[in-house]
Amino acid sequence: MPPPSPETRFCYLSGTVLNYLSHYYCEYPEDRPYFVLGLILPDLVRELEPRKIRFVPEELRDSDNELFNQLNRGILRHLEVDGAFHSSAFFHDNVERIKGWLLQHSYVSIPSRIPVFAHVLLELMLDRVIIKREPNSMEAFYGALEQVEESVLVEFFQQNGIVQRPQAVYQRVRYFCKDRFLYRYPGNDMMLYALNVLNQKVGQSVIAIEDEVRLLETIERTELMLDGDALTIFDELRPS
Repeated sequence: MPPPSPETRFCYLSGTVLNYLSHYYCEYPEDRPYFVLGLILPDLVRELEPRKIRFVPEELRDSDNELFNQLNRGILRHLEVDGAFHSSAFFHDNVERIKGWLLQHSYVSIPSRIPVFAHVLLELMLDRVIIKREPNSMEAFYGALEQVEESVLVEFFQQNGIVQRPQAVYQRVRYFCKDRFLYRYPGNDMMLYALNVLNQKVGQSVIAIEDEVRLLETIERTELMLDGDALTIFDELRPS
């Protein structure tokens, strides 16, 4: 596949989490477009404006418009899953394991923020596992997002005032759907690309070739680790 478009570079590390498909997979099968969009909005628009955009649960009020309610409920579900996942033993144990593998090497172009690399890599690789085992979930995910209409999204944000440029939110959704970068997750080039974006985001240079070789070793070890029962974490995160 061609490299990611410049317009969708924002998708990689637009926040601290990258697990777009994982958020959807917690609800799969789910086909309500605006609920599905709500599941990824907090990550998708976090850095859309100079100030980081954050969704406050108390500000997501019920509406007479059912589509707005779907967006609100999807956003709230995203926040709920984030809290549960990041406090789980699965997350902490595996981040520590990946961090240990990363720290077995010395690097020439990667900062000391190895825990951030471990966090991001775990979430990237979880999406990879879903794509490989449940490819239909990704088709359903994109299929739902393709149905989102600009007028609904713009009015939603005009009413709640969370973002200053509602049209830009819709453009971001369109870029996300057009690029379909999740299809690249099974390839190690995509993993290295995302980690390169992270490295530059924290003020470092492009990752050196010798460091990429070291990172590939950890990527492969992480995939082997998750090849067993990694998807069982989603059984814990799904609504009861």
